Amino acid sequence: MFLPGTMTVNDDGMLEIGGVTAEKLKEKYGTPLLVFDEELILKKINLYKKAAGSYPGENQIIYASKAFLCQGLAGLINKTGLALDIVSRGELFRARKGGFPPDRMFFHGNNKLPVELEEAIEAGVAIFVIDNAREAGLLTDLARRYQMKLACQLRVTPGIAARTHDYIRTGQKTSKFGVGIETGQAEELALWIENQENLILQGVHSHIGSQIYESRPFRELIWVLLQFLLDLRRNHGLILEDVNLGGGFGSPQTEEDSQVDIVSLVSEVAGELATTCRRESYPYPRLLLEPGRSIVGEAGTTLYTVGSIKRVNNSKNYVAVDGGMTDNIRPALYDAIYEGFLANRCREKPEISTAVVGKCCESGDVLVEETELPRPRPGDILAVPASGAYSYSMASNYNGIPRPAVVIVKAGEADMLIAREGKDDLIRLDRMPDRYK
Repeated sequence: MFLPGTMTVNDDGMLEIGGVTAEKLKEKYGTPLLVFDEELILKKINLYKKAAGSYPGENQIIYASKAFLCQGLAGLINKTGLALDIVSRGELFRARKGGFPPDRMFFHGNNKLPVELEEAIEAGVAIFVIDNAREAGLLTDLARRYQMKLACQLRVTPGIAARTHDYIRTGQKTSKFGVGIETGQAEELALWIENQENLILQGVHSHIGSQIYESRPFRELIWVLLQFLLDLRRNHGLILEDVNLGGGFGSPQTEEDSQVDIVSLVSEVAGELATTCRRESYPYPRLLLEPGRSIVGEAGTTLYTVGSIKRVNNSKNYVAVDGGMTDNIRPALYDAIYEGFLANRCREKPEISTAVVGKCCESGDVLVEETELPRPRPGDILAVPASGAYSYSMASNYNGIPRPAVVIVKAGEADMLIAREGKDDLIRLDRMPDRYK
């Protein structure tokens, strides 16, 4: 049974998160319900800050908001002093509504729309991470119109294929993100940006993928990026101030998954960058890291209510819950593996092996491929721990299912972050042509 953070089992065999029982959470908020552990979120953030502090140069930890963002979380992240990675006008709007200052925001994306760039400029976003030549042209035209100088980083493709699922690998040569170093495109675009009066090229950015549990891919990335920076210095006299290594640090989703020692891993990566810079007599750049999943992944637990229970072909058991791929599409999308257990019967011995499935009209709507449970009963509370990253962010209304509520718990108290959608929310944007009435 995977119990990260403040999750415990009380004497009655009931799961508690942040001192609040699963039963009380279900009674007050209903299910499906995504429950965040505030204490664990803050612990992860402090570990990253401590690790980055070992780097002899400047550093900045940037929370990758695509993992999960709402107004309340933006407020919490702001209080920690982290910066924020946004990828759309929607994330910009949500973050600002949460009181997050634009001067600590980094704007990412491989196809930023002109209106998104305009809104980000008007808001005062700190850094634009340029993905391609078209975007660079749009940005310099807008900078002239606004009579501003805009700070930028250039996203480069290092040609590193991290050992992870194809859908969350982003550093390979054929990635849709960034411009290639090996092809010469990155050098060409970097020089073009440097020559624009209204753009300030501060550094390079790269992200090689997600769920990476070892330092080797990051060390390889540092070697590639430093060689690129050394070539810019040697060939063009250009010295850049920022090295953004992206995110992707592993976050366990089951008890069997490897635990990541954040301090050790990040310190090793920071040490590699410092050592390489000293060896090449390159001024220490500002080190930037963009963790997202590893901050909120383990901290989120989804609670469901068990419904139908069946055995098919005398060989396979299914336990269906009141959510599914609408609130967590990751198992169906790229084979993400989770663990499930009965939150209201934690101390009972397992009796059956079963799949946990959702209520959507898809055979692929499987949340947990196989888990051992006490003989389940309708009404039981089923918990899926470590489901805080990308679950709500990718949630949908498929089959007309409203998205779940989200709460955050700490020291026996629970606070709403996102209210549960209702039926009216499903048709709020619908319009009925008069000729159909």
